[in-house]
Amino acid sequence: MSEPYLNKKRTVLFVDDDPELRRLGRVSLERAGYTFVGAANGSEGLRTARELYPDLILLDYMMPGISGKEVFITLATSEDERLRRTPVVMLTAKTDNHQEQRELLELGMAAY
Repeated sequence: MSEPYLNKKRTVLFVDDDPELRRLGRVSLERAGYTFVGAANGSEGLRTARELYPDLILLDYMMPGISGKEVFITLATSEDERLRRTPVVMLTAKTDNHQEQRELLELGMAAY
């Protein structure tokens, strides 16, 4: 790999409607050396992803309006290849949705 690529500070988009979780995410990610960008809902997350092309998206499953699942499907089926290839990690407390987990992982989700 080239040196500039190795030295680039990675950007993580953290999409969650809970301001306290976004704050904790910011502290943790910045402490680990990442550039943190927060979004308070799915619509804001999609808009930010389209503007910034983050290196990783951490996405809350349950949000008012556009859910994390809907955000991911929009990204995964986008005409924009850079958005389709952006790794997405779904964050959720739901544990009883194994079929849905498999479906999203098959669509390209990095982790659930």
